[in-house]
Amino acid sequence: MTGATWRAEIDPRTSKIVFNVAVTLAEAKRFLWRIPPSLPVLCMAPDHTDHLYGSSRARRFALNKAYPRFIYNLNFGLGMEYFRLHPELAFPKWVPLHIARAILWSKLKKGVTRYAGTFPWGDYVVWIGGTSEGETAEIYQEYPATLFYYLKIARSDEGKAKRLLKLFTQFNNDMRHFVERLGYSPAYARAEIIRINGEVFRIIVEAAFGMLGSHPELIGVKGKMEAVVYLLESYKSTLDVE
Repeated sequence: MTGATWRAEIDPRTSKIVFNVAVTLAEAKRFLWRIPPSLPVLCMAPDHTDHLYGSSRARRFALNKAYPRFIYNLNFGLGMEYFRLHPELAFPKWVPLHIARAILWSKLKKGVTRYAGTFPWGDYVVWIGGTSEGETAEIYQEYPATLFYYLKIARSDEGKAKRLLKLFTQFNNDMRHFVERLGYSPAYARAEIIRINGEVFRIIVEAAFGMLGSHPELIGVKGKMEAVVYLLESYKSTLDVE
């Protein structure tokens, strides 16, 4: 029996991959991935309850949730099917589950859909685009637009806080222009913002990008924001604030 007659599906009860015939781990790997993972034992393993006695073949295989990138690349749409059962694995932890589910179940129209963020952070922005290979989705969250938030980051220095506020609200506006008005993907929009601002301002903008998509509770955000504060001090003339 050859791979041409094999079939595989996700069991919605167990989230395991089930073949219509017993196969080895190596055979399953070649069938399920266009470019097989180099460490198949880590990302997938035969179900020990199904393993045929005295044989290296099995029909059921368990996927390792610690390797969502490998799951995403499964053939035959199995990765998307798996993520629909486990939306918490499909996106970073800062993405709310109801947004993840809406993306995975293709409930959003092409273009931009906004979801209210949790104060002081701004909206979640979901962009859906189409290619010859199917739809693609990108998501980011807008930076806070309140001076109070940046006062905490800038250690109550109002001048620094205002410059931070101007920088990140301008970034929000630029992203909105490119993504919502011009239809660019967020990734392309970020690259375009860097290109337009040039090499001098690029250092500041790239430091800001280190926070893009980060939830305020994640470790390291405060440190990155403080790094931006010090960079801003070198370029006060570009961000004059009364």
